[in-house]
Order: sequence, then structure tokens, then C-alpha cells
Amino acid sequence: MTLKKKDILDRIWNYRELCLSHVYSEPDSQIHQNVMDHVIPKFVKEHFLDDSYKILDIGCGQGYGMEKFSELGCTNISGLTLSKEDVKAAKKRGFEVATEDMSFQSCKDGTYNALFARHSLEHSPFPLLTLLEFNRILADGGITYIEMPSPKCTRLLEQYDNHYSIMGPRQWSALFTRAGFNIKDIGELQFDISDNNNGESLGTEVYEWYVLEKPVD
Repeated sequence: MTLKKKDILDRIWNYRELCLSHVYSEPDSQIHQNVMDHVIPKFVKEHFLDDSYKILDIGCGQGYGMEKFSELGCTNISGLTLSKEDVKAAKKRGFEVATEDMSFQSCKDGTYNALFARHSLEHSPFPLLTLLEFNRILADGGITYIEMPSPKCTRLLEQYDNHYSIMGPRQWSALFTRAGFNIKDIGELQFDISDNNNGESLGTEVYEWYVLEKPVD
């Protein structure tokens, strides 16, 4: 017996609905603020981003990253998140934010010149499909920054309910290439973390980052 298209789509939709039930708010935290204070100026400077670039912050949380971009002159920026609480907080900061799934966006092909996807892609249950969507909404020659937890983190982040895709650089690099991107740069951030309440060490956090480019046809 062969499955009908509707049956397949229904199963994908049901799986997506299950994943959406794991969506949570991402308030500002000192750890992530410190990292963004480092990576966003570097990204802007090294890739000559300015107000002429239309930028999308994918998984924008409550808007701290968009504030950093704006402070650096990249004011043509908007965000995307599925958390209604975060949408409200980011809009209060003065930013335009869409409540959409990063894997199924409503914008037209080639809408953005740059994507900033920090700690969002690991939340995709089908990362290749999500990367194909990133490629679709990015203009030719556009640039993307992606950062994710590494399997080398002390904390077992792959066991979190809302983490579906925590893999190493070899696997990610293969998916980036299949999705039509050129890998321009790759690196790793590593630092120790502790419990805010009692100062007890929680081990080492390791984040992998990638800069991708969509080739010009």
C-alpha cells in the first residue's frame, strides 16, 4: 500500500505540532548577552554589514541581539520567534517581529541580505528542510551566521525536550553544503559556566559557529 500525499503531510504536521508544544520564552540572560556582545560586532565588522542590509534575527528572543545590531548601525533588522511572550517583549523594544516557524516562513524568496540564527537551528526537528528555507529567503550573495550548542557541552543539551538537532561540525557542514551554501568560516566558543544561585560549577559550554554564503547564480 502506498501512502497518499495527504497522509504524509498530516504526519509531518502532527510532528510539527508536537514540537511547537515545546516552545518556550527566552528572556535575556548574562551568558547569552556576553556572547552576543562578542559575536555580533565581529560579524558586522568582518562582513561590512550596515543599514543597507535587510537582516532577520531567527529565534530573536526578547530582542537583545537586534538592539546590538542597531547600535552598530544595522537598523534594517527584524526578528522571528514562536514565543508570544518574546514577541511582546521585542516589540516593546521597538522591533518588528513575526510569529512564524523558521522552517515555514511567509516572506518572498530572496527577502533578506543577512540572517542571524543564534541558538535556533538546534530546535529544528528537520534541519535540512530548515536550511533550505534559510537559503530560499536569503538573497544571492547573502550572508548567514549560525551558532549552536556542540555535543561537547558538559550539559547534556541533546536531552532537552526542545533540542532536536545537536550535531558536530562534520555533519552540519554536510547539511550546509546540501542546502546550497558555501561555508566561509567556522569556529568554536568555549567557556565555563556556574549556577547563578550557588556559584556551583556546571561545567563547560561549547558553541559551534558558522558563517555561510549563498552563492550568486
